[in-house]
Amino acid sequence: MPKAPVQSKAYIEECQDHHQEFYALANAFREAVKAGEMPPVTQSAIDALADYTHLHFSREEEIMEKTRYSGLTDHRDRHRALNHRVKEFQKAVKTGSVIELSAVNTFIKDLTSHDREEDSPFFEHLAKHGAR
Repeated sequence: MPKAPVQSKAYIEECQDHHQEFYALANAFREAVKAGEMPPVTQSAIDALADYTHLHFSREEEIMEKTRYSGLTDHRDRHRALNHRVKEFQKAVKTGSVIELSAVNTFIKDLTSHDREEDSPFFEHLAKHGAR
C-alpha cells in the first residue's frame, strides 16, 4: 500500500514541536550536569535525550526520503555526527567520566545552529515539494 503524501505544513509544525522537546531534553541534561546531579538523574536525562535524538532524526530523514530532498546525504551525515556526540555523553555518564559543562553547551549551540542553518533549506524544499 502506498504511503500517504507528506503534508508540508503539518510536518513543519510537527518538526517545530520536536525541536521544542529536543531543547527541553537537552536543557534538562545540561542542568543535571551543571548541578552535579547523582548518576541516576544524569543517566535518565541523557537516555531521554538519546532516545529522542534517534526518533527526531529518523523521522526527519524519512520525510526527506519521501520528498526526494537533494541534501539528504549531507543532512544524514550531520545527524550521525550529532547523534554520535549524544552517545558519547551517554557513554561518559555510564562509565562515571566527567562531563564538562562547556561540552554540553557547545553541543546545544551546535543543535541550534543545525536547526537554523541546515533545517531551513529542507523546510523550504518541503514547502515546495512536500505535498505530492
